[in-house]
Amino acid sequence: MIWTLTKTVVNSLWFRLLIISGITVVLLFGAGAMARTWHTKSLTKASLAGSEAVPDDKAQRIETELITITTTGFEPAEITRPQGQFFLDVDNRSELDNLELYLERVNGVREKSAKMLKTAPELRLPLDLPPGTYILSESGHSNWLSKITITAK
Repeated sequence: MIWTLTKTVVNSLWFRLLIISGITVVLLFGAGAMARTWHTKSLTKASLAGSEAVPDDKAQRIETELITITTTGFEPAEITRPQGQFFLDVDNRSELDNLELYLERVNGVREKSAKMLKTAPELRLPLDLPPGTYILSESGHSNWLSKITITAK
């Protein structure tokens, strides 16, 4: 009697659906974990340059320098860092629209320029500057300056 009941349950459509659902859930969680691992790999010099990434054991993290735009200007007013690749993150917290940013060497040579809109208040610039002194400025506010000094390695 027990054998007959168990065989009926195993052969039932509900039991088969339960098994298939369980397998599907396990596969989806595994695929999700693999996708998260793939998306969170650290940036490498090779990936920043646009070529293929190197394996994780040879990966080098790219540092980030953060500058915040407030209603009174740039914070911090000065950054010193060694030569090498880095990201310059600029966050516009001033609530002003259409900001025009310029990154120039002290000698006046413009390295980068960018516009920031109120609707897109974050800017990320990949940089690899030679040693020297640079000024980040905003075209409409002559007193908004941030000095960036790049030292030799």
